[in-house]
Amino acid sequence: MKKFIREQLAKDEKLLHHSAIIMAGSFIANALNYLYQLFMGRMLGPEDFGVLGALFALMYLATFSLGTIRVVITQFTAQYMAANHPGKVKTLLKQSTYTFLGIGGIAALIFILITPWLANFLNIGQISLFYAISLYLFLSIMSPIPLGVLYGLQYFATLTGLNVGAALLKLLSGILLVLMGYAVFGAVHALNISQAITVLIAFLLLWRFWVHKGEPIRRREIFVYSIPVLIALTVFNFFINLDVLLVKHFFPPTEAGYYAASSLLAKIILFASSSFLIVMFPKVAANHEKKKESSKMLKSTLFYTAVISLGIVAIYFVAPTFITTMLFGKAYKIAAYVGMFGLVGAVYSLSNVFVTYNLAVNRTWFVYALIPLLAVQVIGIALFHATLMEVIRVLLIVNILTLMLMLFITRKELGFTGQPLQAPQ
Repeated sequence: MKKFIREQLAKDEKLLHHSAIIMAGSFIANALNYLYQLFMGRMLGPEDFGVLGALFALMYLATFSLGTIRVVITQFTAQYMAANHPGKVKTLLKQSTYTFLGIGGIAALIFILITPWLANFLNIGQISLFYAISLYLFLSIMSPIPLGVLYGLQYFATLTGLNVGAALLKLLSGILLVLMGYAVFGAVHALNISQAITVLIAFLLLWRFWVHKGEPIRRREIFVYSIPVLIALTVFNFFINLDVLLVKHFFPPTEAGYYAASSLLAKIILFASSSFLIVMFPKVAANHEKKKESSKMLKSTLFYTAVISLGIVAIYFVAPTFITTMLFGKAYKIAAYVGMFGLVGAVYSLSNVFVTYNLAVNRTWFVYALIPLLAVQVIGIALFHATLMEVIRVLLIVNILTLMLMLFITRKELGFTGQPLQAPQ
C-alpha cells in the first residue's frame, strides 16, 4: 500500500501539493463566509436576514452560469502558455475584458429595469438593494476573466490568497457597514467591496501581459468551446440542485427540510474533492496542447477523489446519528438517509473528474449525452417519490449511469481496450 501511494505521489505532477493549497484556502474562505452569514444573522435579526437570504438566492440564480467564463479563459490560457504564446494571452485578456465590460453593463442595466417587478415579487420595498445587486452582477461577470487567466497560469498560491482575502474583507466590511446602520444594504455592499477589490488586484497581477505584443486568436474556436462548457456546468448544477426543488414540491415542509439537510451533507463530499479538479484542469489542458500524456494525472485525481469521498461516506454510514446531531441538531431525523446520500455524492464526484478531464482535452461532445440523463432524473423523481429514500435511490441510479457513460468515453486513458468514443459524424 505504501508503495502504491508513493507511486501516485511521484506521477501526479504536484497535483496533491497544489490541491492541498487550494483545499486549505477554500476551507479558510468557507469558514469566513460562514462567519459572515452568522454575524449577519445575529446583527440583522430574522426579518432583515430573511430579506438578505432572498437576495442571496437571487444573486445565485443570476450568476451560477458565469463559471463558464472562467473555465473557458483557463482552458485557452493554459493552451497558449503551453505553446509559449504570451501574446495570445494578452489578446485573450484584452478582448475578453472589453467584451464583458459591455455585456456586464447591459446585464446590470436589464437587471435595473426589471427591479420594480422583482421587488414586488419578493415583497422587498427597498429598491436600492436591487441597485446594489446590479453592481454585484456586473462585477461577477468581470471577475472570471483575470481569475481564469491566473488559474490557467497555475498561480494556485496567489489564487488561494485572493480567495481568503476576499472572504475576510467581506466579513469585516459587512460587520462595519451593519454597525454603521446600513443594515441589509451594508451587508450586500460588503460583497461588492470584496468583489471589486479582488477583481482589481487580479487585473494588476496580470499587468505584465499588457506589455506583450498581441497575437491573433481564433475567437470562433473559443465560442464553439464555450457552448458545451456552459451545457456541462448547467446540467451538472441541475443534477445537484433540481432534486431539492422537486422534493420541496412533492413533500411536506418538514420532510423537504430533512432532504435539504441530507443534500447539504452530500455536498460536503463535492467540496472536499473539488480542489483536485481545480488543479487538474489547467495542468491537463497544458499537457494536451503539448501533446503530452495526462492519463496518469487523471488516475491520480480519481485516486485522491475516491479516497476522500469514500472516507466521508464510511463516516456517514458508521456514525450517521452523531454527524447529523452535531451539524443540525436533534430536530433533523435524517440519520437513515445520509449514508445513501453520501454514496450519491461520491459517485457524482467521480463523474465530475471525468467531465473536467474531457473538457480539458477538448473532448466536449459528450455533454449532450448528459441532458437525457438529467431528464431521466427528473422523470424518475416525478414517478417515484413515495418516500425520501426512494428519491435518493433515483439519484444514485442516475449518477451510476452517468459514471458508466464517462468511464466508457474515457476508457483509453484508463487502460481499457479500444479507443475513446469519437463524436458522431
